[in-house]
Amino acid sequence: MALLITFFLGLFFVLGALIAKIPTDQEKIEHWSIAIAFGAMVALAVCDLVPEVFECAMDGSVILSVILVAAGTAILKGLDCFVPEHNDSKTEETSGNLAHIGIISAVAITIHNLVEGMTVYTIATSSLSIGFSLALGVGLHNIPMGMLIYSTLKKERKDKKRSILAVTCLSTFLGGLLMWSVSSILTERLIGYLVCIALGMVIYILVFELFPSVYRFKNRNSMIIGTLVGFVVVLLSMFFD
Repeated sequence: MALLITFFLGLFFVLGALIAKIPTDQEKIEHWSIAIAFGAMVALAVCDLVPEVFECAMDGSVILSVILVAAGTAILKGLDCFVPEHNDSKTEETSGNLAHIGIISAVAITIHNLVEGMTVYTIATSSLSIGFSLALGVGLHNIPMGMLIYSTLKKERKDKKRSILAVTCLSTFLGGLLMWSVSSILTERLIGYLVCIALGMVIYILVFELFPSVYRFKNRNSMIIGTLVGFVVVLLSMFFD
């Protein structure tokens, strides 16, 4: 089931690509996905991950737990340095520049997703509800990235475009598969440490990516409603653990 969740996570990139393919109000859809992701990640951090990390800290080293949370934040910060801003693609005029942005983004996002897939799989083996909530929050956050990759590669050959999208979409599943292959050595203590890293990643996504985007929303009602929807969805998922 944990592997299935990592596969499900990759489908959000397909959804982003489909949105970019059809004529629609893409900005509005992007705003809703970000608002819902923000609410989901807040609920995930406050209601699930923080208590798990606190329990891990009480059973082991408080200092080590803090270091691992900081490491999770630093890992995503390092990876995101290589991912262009979604809106930056609109300033590029030539198809060559757009293709370059798309390919660089796909490479960075693939590496990023391998790490996220490993984390989601580890969390899901401990708690399916928390794993699903993490996948939901991260997945909604990744819809704009799917839109970015498709829009920058839309003039490329179909086989090339599909190959890049396929690798990007399957990267979270590959990360989960990697963790499954070493699952025999995953002790309860090690899983607790990985949860600390996951919290650090969630904090980075919340503080440095989602919150700035939500704060810039002109429609405050949509922002509040979307945030509440994401928060409630995660709360409801706790009843299915």
